[in-house]
Amino acid sequence: MPKEDGFPYPTPYEALRYMARMLGLKQSNKFLDDKACTRIFEPREFRESLEKHLYHPIEKYMGSDANRIISNGLNSANEHYLELVSSYSADGISRAEMMPLLQSNFIRDFVVKIVGDIHDHFGGPQPAALFSSDTHSVKTALSWIEKHEAGWENFKHTLPKEQKDRISAWRRGDDLASSQGIYLLQRSSVGPWPEQINWQKIRVLLFVARSVDFLRRELKPSDFIDEVRVSLLGEESRSNLADEIRNLQVECSKKVSDAWPLIADIQNGLRIKDTKNNADTIRGCLDSFRARLAGTEEQVTTGYWIDWHEARWHVFSGDLERAQYFYEVAFEGSLFRSGSHQKEIIEEALVVASSVEKIDKVFLKHLKWMAINFGYDIPSVNTPSPSKKYSDSIEDWEVELWQSQIGSVFPDSGLFQGVSYKDRKAEKGPLIIMDSNQPQPDFRYPDRKVKIKGAGTKSMPQLVWYIQTQKFDVVAKLINKGANVNVVSSAGETPILMALQEINPTNLLTPPLDDRFFELISSQKHDSKIMNTRTQKRRLLPIICAVETGRPNVVEKVLEMGASPNGRGRTDEQTALNICLAMIATAQAPQKILRDQYAAPPTLELYDAMRRHSVGSTGFTLDHQKQAFMSSRTNSSFMAIESAVIELMAERYVQADAMREIAAILIEAGADVNAWHTTPIKGYTPLMLSAELDESELFELMLEKGGDAQKGYLHPNTNEKINCYHISRHFRSEKVLKSLNKL
Repeated sequence: MPKEDGFPYPTPYEALRYMARMLGLKQSNKFLDDKACTRIFEPREFRESLEKHLYHPIEKYMGSDANRIISNGLNSANEHYLELVSSYSADGISRAEMMPLLQSNFIRDFVVKIVGDIHDHFGGPQPAALFSSDTHSVKTALSWIEKHEAGWENFKHTLPKEQKDRISAWRRGDDLASSQGIYLLQRSSVGPWPEQINWQKIRVLLFVARSVDFLRRELKPSDFIDEVRVSLLGEESRSNLADEIRNLQVECSKKVSDAWPLIADIQNGLRIKDTKNNADTIRGCLDSFRARLAGTEEQVTTGYWIDWHEARWHVFSGDLERAQYFYEVAFEGSLFRSGSHQKEIIEEALVVASSVEKIDKVFLKHLKWMAINFGYDIPSVNTPSPSKKYSDSIEDWEVELWQSQIGSVFPDSGLFQGVSYKDRKAEKGPLIIMDSNQPQPDFRYPDRKVKIKGAGTKSMPQLVWYIQTQKFDVVAKLINKGANVNVVSSAGETPILMALQEINPTNLLTPPLDDRFFELISSQKHDSKIMNTRTQKRRLLPIICAVETGRPNVVEKVLEMGASPNGRGRTDEQTALNICLAMIATAQAPQKILRDQYAAPPTLELYDAMRRHSVGSTGFTLDHQKQAFMSSRTNSSFMAIESAVIELMAERYVQADAMREIAAILIEAGADVNAWHTTPIKGYTPLMLSAELDESELFELMLEKGGDAQKGYLHPNTNEKINCYHISRHFRSEKVLKSLNKL
C-alpha cells in the first residue's frame, strides 16, 4: 500500500475518512483505512462509500435537511477537487508542502461554504463566532443554545451528574463530543413533553461546533481557523493555489538544474509527431537521467515522467509490449500528482494497451476508472452497483475504437526508422459492404455465424445478417429450416431487434418500411432475455425500437413477447415511456422540436453518442468529439445535410394520438412513471415530462399508477427543488394544473 506522503494530492477516500473523523461518525473504520491511500478506485464504489460511511450516518444523526446541505456541498467539492487534481501538476512537491496550500485555498473555501449554508438553513451563532481563536466552538454553540432554546435549562437540571459532567467537558474543550453522545442527548430528557427545544437544530449546531474543534486540534499549529474566520467575515484572500504551486515548483526544479539539458533532450526527442533519426542518442539520455534520479527525493516526486518517456521510446521502437509495462508504471506514478499529464498518459496507454498481442484487461479497466474519476471520460457501462468485472466497465466496441486510433495517436511520421503500425490498426469508419463480399446463406446449418468483410470485419448469426440486409426470402427459408431466433451477435444485435428496425420510421437507413420481417420473427417463441438484450454501442433496445415505430399493436406484441417496460436504451439511457412522451412533443411540432434538439448546447452524453455512432472517424476521446462537433457547426455541407435530415424526419414522424395510446399501454404494463433521467434535464421523470406537455389524461393515469407529483429535480443554477407543480406553472399547463388542484 502506498504511503500518504508518496503523492502530493490526497485521494477522495482520504477526504471521506477525514470527514467521518471530523464529524465523529466513527473513530475506527478499517474499510476507509484500507482504501485511504488507494489511488486507483472504481467510481461506483466510491459513490457507494460516500453514501454508506458519510451520508447515511449524517442523516441518522443530523436529519435529512443537514444531510442534503452537506452532501450537495461535498459532492460539488469532490467534483471541483478532482478537476483541480486533473489540471494542476504537483511535480516535485511533497505531501507536506501541498497540504498547507490546500488548507489555505480549497479546503478553506469548502468549509466556509458548508458552514454558511448550514447557518442559512438552521440559524444559530454567526459562523465566524465558531472560529474564534480564544474559545472552543462547542462552548460558543452551547452558550447560544442556552440563550435561545427556552427549555434547555430545565432539561439540564433533569440530567444525572454523569451527563452534566460530560456536557461540561465538551464546553471546556477537555473532550470532543462524540456522535453518539450528541445523538442521545434527547433521550436523556424526562419531560414534560412537548419540550420547547428544537432538538434537530441543537444536534446540527453541536456537530458543526464539534467538527470545528476537531480541526482546531488536528491542524495545530496552523492559521487555518483564523483564515476561515476572516473569510466568513467577508474578507477576500489574495492567495492563488495555482500560483503557489508554481512558486514551489520553481524552487523544486532547482534541485535538478544540473539535469535540465538531459530533460530538454528527452522531451524534444520524444515528441509524438516529430520525425526521429536518433533512437540511440535518446536511449542514452533516458539511461543517464534515470541514473541521475536513482535514490533521490526527486525520483519519488517526478519519477513517473521518465517512465512515461521510456514508454514512448518503446512505442517509437515498435515494442508495444514493453511500452505497456512502462505506461503502467507511469500511470500509477502520475496519479494525484501530475495534473493534465495524467490525461495524456491515460489516453496514450489506452491505445497501446488495446493494441498489444495479449490484452491486459485489469490495466485497461484501471485506465477507464481513472479517466472517469478525473472527468476525462464518462461511463460506458451504467450498472448501478460497484463491480470489479471488466465487462461492467468496458465494452468490446471501446477496445476496437482504441485499437483503431494507434495510427492517429502515434503517426508513422513520428516513429523510429523502419517502424510502422499500419498493419496493426483496426479499421475506422462504417462497415461498407460490397456485393462480392456478401456471404452465401447456409441452409444446412441455419444457425451458422457469418463473417462480413468490408471496411472492417464483423461476425454475426446469419439470420441477423439477412434481416439487416433485407433478404426476406432468405430469412423465411432459414426460419423454415429451423433457425433459432434466440441468438445474438457479439455487438448485441438480435433477430427481433433487426426486424423492428425494418418498420422504424425514425431509422432513415432502411426505407421503405417492410412489415414482413417483424410478422415472421415475432411469430416465433422468444426468450425474455433476448427481448431485453440491447446493442452495446448504440444501446438499441427492442421495446424502445417498438415505441419508435409509432404502432400500438407492435408495442403490445413486444411486451407480450417478454420485453420489460422499464428497460433503458439509447446512448443517454432513457426508458421507453420517456422516449414516447418526447415523441408526443415532437409529433405536435416536429420541425421545431427537431431543430431545437439540434440547436441544444452539447453535453458529455452528446459527445459520447457521437463517439458511438462515428465508428472512430471523430477520434476516441470526448475532447475529440467536442472538436468534431465544433467543426461541424461551421461546415456548410454538414449543416445542409443536417437540415435535409430534419426535413425527412419531420415528414416521416408518427402521429401524436398513436403515441398517447402507446404511452398508456406502457403505463398499464408497469412502466416506472417516476424513473430518473438525464434528458431533458438531470432528474426529470416521465411524470414531469407529461406535466410539461400538459398531457392531462396521461398525467392522471400516471398518478393512479404511483406517480409522485412532489418528486423534484435540483435546478442546475439555483439548486432549487423543482417538482410537477413548478413545471406546470412554468409551462402554463392548465389541464395538468387542474389535475394537481384535485390533489
